[in-house]
Amino acid sequence: VSLALFYRFRMMGGAGPKFQPVDNPASFSNSTSTRFFTYNYIYSLNAWLLLHPWWLCFDWSMGCVPVVENFLADSRILAIFLFWIFVGALVGRALAQTRPLLALALALLVVPFLPASNLFFRVGF
Repeated sequence: VSLALFYRFRMMGGAGPKFQPVDNPASFSNSTSTRFFTYNYIYSLNAWLLLHPWWLCFDWSMGCVPVVENFLADSRILAIFLFWIFVGALVGRALAQTRPLLALALALLVVPFLPASNLFFRVGF
């Protein structure tokens, strides 16, 4: 993996990717609450698409997912709360079980998602 990352970095001329506001509008927002709620909505949307992939798109940039700007009047906030309630219930159930199968399944879902989550660095989605 380290060797692949080294070659990738070398191919890009020693610089990271340059994202534009049309690639990821939430990342370029000045409002922390807008970024927070939009990212969380994207997490809930991805979880829904994992369960029910009826609305797929080859490129999620250019405003495919509108930014959550007014979190008090936006109905997508309900999806965010339902998503985190569902995740909390899954984590609680995984911790309550003596067999680690559910915890392993959650780890296999979460760990590959972390690089694309916008938590550690800006990504294009």
